[in-house]
Amino acid sequence: SKNQLSELKLKEQVKHYNDIMMTQGQVKKVKHDLKNHLFAIRSIVERKEYEECMEYIDSLLKDVNLSNAYFDTGNVVLDAILGAKKTEAERLGITFTSNIRIPSKLPLSQEDECVIFGNALDNAIEAAVKAEGEKYVNVSLVYDKETLMCKISNSAKDNSSATTKGDIKNHGLGRENINKALEKYNSVSRVTYENNEYTLFFIIMGLDLSEKA
Repeated sequence: SKNQLSELKLKEQVKHYNDIMMTQGQVKKVKHDLKNHLFAIRSIVERKEYEECMEYIDSLLKDVNLSNAYFDTGNVVLDAILGAKKTEAERLGITFTSNIRIPSKLPLSQEDECVIFGNALDNAIEAAVKAEGEKYVNVSLVYDKETLMCKISNSAKDNSSATTKGDIKNHGLGRENINKALEKYNSVSRVTYENNEYTLFFIIMGLDLSEKA
């Protein structure tokens, strides 16, 4: 029913916002821990126990997984989503690589950013985890001359039926929501499947940075 569909969309939205809150919470924890660690290191240095200080620093460097998934474009929503999805992908044994070149503020609503990138990365991870052999997700997000270009590629299970137009059009449960969000802007998008790889490509044109989302 229409109500059930609205409830499902709301749950998806809440999930992606939860990803953001979780990531922001992790960053705050790191900042708090860092202060405590610096106090400890300063105390050790004051006692001139340099070997102990080196051991302490080495122990901290063994646990830097969060920093590997940390994005700092200045766009809080995108940084949080990318960080959360990279962490999730790597936990599932998926290699997550990215090329991000965007300004800190884009004239897109935070809700649309959640829907588009949250769903797109969920779809990519869901497909990649089923791939035979190398499991990967590659994200390219570049802004140039009022145009945002995004390409998300991922490995996928060998499935000849995936080449049908219907399967490509409906790639991932959140595909319809992505399309509806993109329709609010001057955009073009497509999904392709070739050589056991899905690629979602879209461009959003006419994004004047002086505009407010």
